Amino acid sequence: MAREGEQWEHRTKGASRFADGSAIVRPDELPWTEGPLEGLSFRLTHIDRQSGMWTALFRAEPNTTIPAHYCYGQVQNFIREGGFNVEGRDLRYEDFYLDMGGPTAERKVGPEGVVFFVSYEGGLAGVNDQGKPEGAYIDCNAMYELALANDAAEHLPAPGR
Repeated sequence: MAREGEQWEHRTKGASRFADGSAIVRPDELPWTEGPLEGLSFRLTHIDRQSGMWTALFRAEPNTTIPAHYCYGQVQNFIREGGFNVEGRDLRYEDFYLDMGGPTAERKVGPEGVVFFVSYEGGLAGVNDQGKPEGAYIDCNAMYELALANDAAEHLPAPGR
């Protein structure tokens, strides 16, 4: 028999998950994981294997460049700290940026660095000079595996759950 309260929630590092699948995630309690692109680290907050959607906080150090890449679906970005430049336009604290997918230009990170929340509808990969995807396809499962290797995925559903 479950102890009092266990039927309602399960606590893990950085999160509480309720019986119905709802969750409270505290990203600042999770370690930063390097990747999935050079110069980035992330804290994976949610994955949905059925739809392929995933959410995360990303971080890049001051005055670095986030490489050009290819997005297989829309990506919603919300700047939490600092900022970066996208094709000559500055994104800064509390800006929202909707990327419609496809080839994405490199981002020049500002002198404060940047922390931004993303919601990916699909995955990403590198991009070649013709704007076509190349290299590994990074989806919610790949992000989960990166986080798991860094002991930062306990709050997420394991494959098959």
